[in-house]
Amino acid sequence: MVEQTTSYYGALVALAIVATGIYFTLLRYVTLLFFIYILISFTVSVFGIIALLMILIKKQNHAKIPINDRKSESSYDNPSFKVSLIHPFPKFY
Repeated sequence: MVEQTTSYYGALVALAIVATGIYFTLLRYVTLLFFIYILISFTVSVFGIIALLMILIKKQNHAKIPINDRKSESSYDNPSFKVSLIHPFPKFY
C-alpha cells in the first residue's frame, strides 16, 4: 500500500492571507465610518451650541427695559413723591 501524505500547509497559508486582507479591508471601512460618526457628532454639537446661544441672545434683547420711553418725569421733580431717608414713614400730625 502506498500512503498519501496530504499537506494542508499551503491551503492554511492562502486562507490566512485572504483572511488578513479581508480583516484590514473591514478595519479600514470601520475606521472610516468611525471618523465620519465623530465628524457628524461634532458638527451637530457645534450647530446645537450655536442655536442655543442665538436663543439666549434673543431672549436677552427682549428682557431689556427701554430707558428713554418715559412719558413724564414729573414724579422725579415733585418733592411729594420723594422718599425721605430720615423719616421713612409719613408723619400724621
